[in-house]
Amino acid sequence: MRNIYTDMAKERIELNGTLEGIEENVKNTDSVSISHIEIKTESASKKLEKPIGNYITLDCESLAEVMPERIDVITSLFSKELSSLLNKNEKSVLIVGLGNRFITPDSLGPRCIDKVFITRHLRQYMGEMLEKECPDVPAISALSPGVLGVTGIETMEIIRGVIPNVMPDLIIAIDALASRRASRIGASIQITDTGITPGSGVGNTRKGLNEKDMGVRVIAIGVPLVVYASTIIYDATGKDIRGDESLAELADMIVTLKDIDKLTDNISTVISQGINMALFNKSYDNIKRILF
Repeated sequence: MRNIYTDMAKERIELNGTLEGIEENVKNTDSVSISHIEIKTESASKKLEKPIGNYITLDCESLAEVMPERIDVITSLFSKELSSLLNKNEKSVLIVGLGNRFITPDSLGPRCIDKVFITRHLRQYMGEMLEKECPDVPAISALSPGVLGVTGIETMEIIRGVIPNVMPDLIIAIDALASRRASRIGASIQITDTGITPGSGVGNTRKGLNEKDMGVRVIAIGVPLVVYASTIIYDATGKDIRGDESLAELADMIVTLKDIDKLTDNISTVISQGINMALFNKSYDNIKRILF
């Protein structure tokens, strides 16, 4: 495990084989494989290096080249799976887009923030109209905190500073992930109710964005957009090049796809519109009309 970086719970199970304390169910719908994994015990959690909780993975074709109608199908399936983790009493939701807007493979979170429907200000200043046209619309706010190297502030410090003022019932965090296989880049979506630790899949662990650290329930959404060169080589040959000084620089290289711009744009559309559909449900069309 130490030679392979991955944020995907499904891949960690693949690496460990059969384990007790894990329940997994897989279904296939519209050429999309949907895996439901529940990590139930501390021993399984420790072995997989993943918190106890639920992990949903949608595996589909690469979103770099799909037709618009396929994007709609995948968006609908993603929205349905996200809805299964939402609670009806969560009326205030803070959506956090993690990552660096200026580095394409790390820009998924900020790009999604640009496309989600924001309504917290409408509830404050247009409350009567919303109650008339869109009853029970949640107060949605969004934050793209940037990265430490750009802001000089730890991401979690920014989020913790916002929470007392926004007072969300739920945080939805979006981030780019690392996979162990290049074939999964832009072809998988992971949803989990355990929160997220930015950079954990690439060995860059910081304080978590989870209920324990934030005091607010967190749903994390991630898409693998990079693979470490050392992971690909180890997976193919069993050789750990990080232990070879002559190859140390190669070991830290990150691999992504050549059409990452189009891929990230398509994925951000799927994620943001799926979130909009899940949060607004029957009020989706009315809110879209008001906002646009």
